[in-house]
Amino acid sequence: MNRPPAWITSISYLAADRLFQNGKCGLSFLMNIQRVLRWMGLESPIPLSVLFLVKINHASEIDEIIDYISYIKGAFVIRMLQSYLGANCFRLVVRFYTDKRFWTALEEGSGEPVNKLMNSWTKQKGYPVLSVKVKDQKLVFDQSRFLASGTHGDGQWTVPITLCCGSYDVRKNFLLQKNSETLDMKELTSDKSNLASAWVKLNVDQTGFYRVEYDEDLEARLQNAIENKYLSTTDRFGSFDIFTHTSFYLMMGCVDG
Repeated sequence: MNRPPAWITSISYLAADRLFQNGKCGLSFLMNIQRVLRWMGLESPIPLSVLFLVKINHASEIDEIIDYISYIKGAFVIRMLQSYLGANCFRLVVRFYTDKRFWTALEEGSGEPVNKLMNSWTKQKGYPVLSVKVKDQKLVFDQSRFLASGTHGDGQWTVPITLCCGSYDVRKNFLLQKNSETLDMKELTSDKSNLASAWVKLNVDQTGFYRVEYDEDLEARLQNAIENKYLSTTDRFGSFDIFTHTSFYLMMGCVDG
């Protein structure tokens, strides 16, 4: 099958959602992400470097070298990168990039270490799960490879983190580049009075290709935010992986009312 480059597939979802403005394309993309995350949790057949780096001499060779899941994962990872860099930056680079490698063009246009970031995603199998806990008003992040068996595998990614704290107006983007890092919640907002109870949502709008495990405290705060519909429909939908009770997810995570 002759498929377009993964970055074009990613942009096509964004363009369709912007054009029709009904959210259905974004929801379809999100549902595909969930399917790929489940499959990749078992065992990725090949790292994404095959998709991006191997020379294809004929369209029919694509299916012989990669499978559909790895191809779609490529589109999801690029969508994550686009969300982190920002739509305007990404659009300008795509518009004017010519003979340079795509990652290099994005790195020069954004000032972010795009080559390092993408190498961590294309040269190893699977994807990370981020464990987040709160301690002394600090968020502690740990990353490892997600495995559906429930164990954590080896791996280290450069992860573009997007998070909100208590409101979508209080947002922070940063790169998680180590297996363990800490973020002081006081850096997120000037209002220190509600930090002890403020909800924290990682992976805003579900654009990141990773799973999140919250500690009991943060999970309870997020559950309260979902019940009170402080989160967007997309983020409520994406909270399926957080809670073990599917009925709660179906009632509170997806339904507007």
